[in-house]
Amino acid sequence: SPDGTQIAFDSDSPNLVPGDDNAARDVFVKDLTSGQIRLVSTDADGKAQSHWMGAGEPAWAPDGQRIAFSSAASNLVPIDTNDDSDVFVKHLMTGAIQRVSTDTHGGQVEGFSGSHHPAWSPDGTHVLFGSDARGFGGGDDEQPGGLIIKDIPNQSVRQIAVGAEYAEEIGGAWSPDGRQITFFSQDSVFDDDLNGEYDVFVVEAEAGGGLSSLSLAQDGAQGNGASLYPCWSPDGTKVAFVSWATNLVNGDTNMTADAFMVRLP
Repeated sequence: SPDGTQIAFDSDSPNLVPGDDNAARDVFVKDLTSGQIRLVSTDADGKAQSHWMGAGEPAWAPDGQRIAFSSAASNLVPIDTNDDSDVFVKHLMTGAIQRVSTDTHGGQVEGFSGSHHPAWSPDGTHVLFGSDARGFGGGDDEQPGGLIIKDIPNQSVRQIAVGAEYAEEIGGAWSPDGRQITFFSQDSVFDDDLNGEYDVFVVEAEAGGGLSSLSLAQDGAQGNGASLYPCWSPDGTKVAFVSWATNLVNGDTNMTADAFMVRLP
């Protein structure tokens, strides 16, 4: 948690709390002082546990009072009938739960694998996640979602890297100042993105901002292997990522994944 007193995690274990009988993965919070463990991937009353595929990928809000997570369960909020993974926000103090992988009117969207990998903006007002669902703008004929930014207070939605085939293939991270987002995707984000590999990109968080690729060789060539899991330096000037590409720097002959760092302009 932001104050360092609690840890959120997901687990398949059925014996961490009494009454865990859904036979599925759950999201828990452990108080590091008292040792108390709480199951948080439930409905607002705390009675219905996430069923079917369970819940996972917990992410703390900056205020330490909310946790975002993904779940394919249909019993956490009313009228959840899309049979997809959705992103939810659980309020730890009140128990209230909100589905945030919805369109601008709060309506559900539908895809193949749904929505995954939630990440909070530094100010706690937006949740970023990957999705292959259609309809975030209100139309079923839209391209699949891609990377989604959901404004929690006003429910507005912004789509980045539109056209994702699988939501599990997209994960993003906010810059420390909240002005940029780095993410990885196997989809062809640019027309000339033809390497068929996962690549790392950076985009401005505000609408209309620029988008550029980070996992490029020194001569500008695309990486010849997958690049994944970007993270920001604390000052927001650099992005590190893991890559199996062998052409990003000269002399990379170990034929295994390496860590790379890019300094942003």
